Amino acid sequence: MSARTTFDGASQETHCIGSVSIPRGPLTTAEKRAARYARKARDQARIQKQKAALATSAEEIAAPAREDAAKQPLPQLQGDGKYEARVVQALVEILTGRPSAARPQKIMMPETIFEKIVLELSSTEQFYYRVTEQGGCTCKGWYYSKRYGVGYCRHYADAFPEQAARNKAIIDQIKADRKARIQARPYAPKPKAQAEDPRDPTPAEMEELKELVTAALKEKHLLFDYVRVESDGLPSLTIRYKFKDDYTEEEEAQIAGMMEAARKMAPKGVEVYASSFL
Repeated sequence: MSARTTFDGASQETHCIGSVSIPRGPLTTAEKRAARYARKARDQARIQKQKAALATSAEEIAAPAREDAAKQPLPQLQGDGKYEARVVQALVEILTGRPSAARPQKIMMPETIFEKIVLELSSTEQFYYRVTEQGGCTCKGWYYSKRYGVGYCRHYADAFPEQAARNKAIIDQIKADRKARIQARPYAPKPKAQAEDPRDPTPAEMEELKELVTAALKEKHLLFDYVRVESDGLPSLTIRYKFKDDYTEEEEAQIAGMMEAARKMAPKGVEVYASSFL
């Protein structure tokens, strides 16, 4: 029979044989190490048990929230040939069987019986535009350029470079012909009385108007780029604002505000326009 007792504050082991107790010396280093490891193992087991209990409680609390979230409908997708990047990534994963977090600039869709379809990434990298060789692109830049009869934009040039080069050549030729016609108009000095007519401002007055409008809009509107005036033929003032694939409602209001301010400053007879393409 053995038992622990204390002599002068030191822990010792005693062996009892009958009614006689034989004291034993202090614990050895190996025994102390074994006791320390055993205590550490008990602490770790207790911590793991507590973590398991907390994880079970957290799972029980989170389960109803996940079920409610799964029942909620997803946000409505963008349409009209403009698709969110997350939808396109899911489509690529379905077609290829390989998930990817990357957003490539151009995605060639499988061949169809109609025409080739290419998805082009927007400048904000949040959307993809559907581009076809005959139908063109679905971005705003394409529709702005359609006033020349053909379309051209960055997405179309990347998807179909040969047809885009031909369209750009057509647009450049139309611009050159228009400029040549304007320059070929015969210039006849107007009578002095007509020169004083506010409906026909002189080139110097148009330049002064350009400087006034530029100074008024440059500091207040971040989208403002520059002003161009035309004094030959029908006097006009065109506000050039910075091109973007998409404009927010605040930016659309900013463009309208620039036009309204320019109309108030322009004399009677001067037409005011705004464009991101000049």
